[in-house]
Amino acid sequence: MPIVALLDETTVVPDETNKTYPWLENSKYPWLGGLDLDDFSGDWVAAAHSISSSILSPNHGTGNSSDATVNSPLYEPFTTKNVVDRAHALGMQVIPWTVDAEVTISKLLDDGVDAIISNYPERVMYVARQRGLSVGRARNPSKPECLANASA
Repeated sequence: MPIVALLDETTVVPDETNKTYPWLENSKYPWLGGLDLDDFSGDWVAAAHSISSSILSPNHGTGNSSDATVNSPLYEPFTTKNVVDRAHALGMQVIPWTVDAEVTISKLLDDGVDAIISNYPERVMYVARQRGLSVGRARNPSKPECLANASA
């Protein structure tokens, strides 16, 4: 079973006093197996790799910007090209979440992410198809799989 490092700024960046997130003690992070990020100079990509994560799944943006798009003044990226490149160099896939705006989907595909988690997969599929990328398998929407074997 693959190990996935699910991350956002609250799970990897403590405030100075840990008052905001009191469960973070001495920069040890339960979402990264209890590692002390100080041992990795704060490098959460390397920390995720050290616990054998094969997938890095960070939030696409931080704080109030997670609902903003890349062209919004509020947007602060958490998943960046640098993060993607470092994760790939360590053999990890990068699958950010929850990316709902087409412009942000496009930016993350430009950055080289391997997949995208979205509340609107049809938007991801649309942007991917516009780029000539392969997207999930086709299915017959008139007969959902959950009803394929239902009795009359």
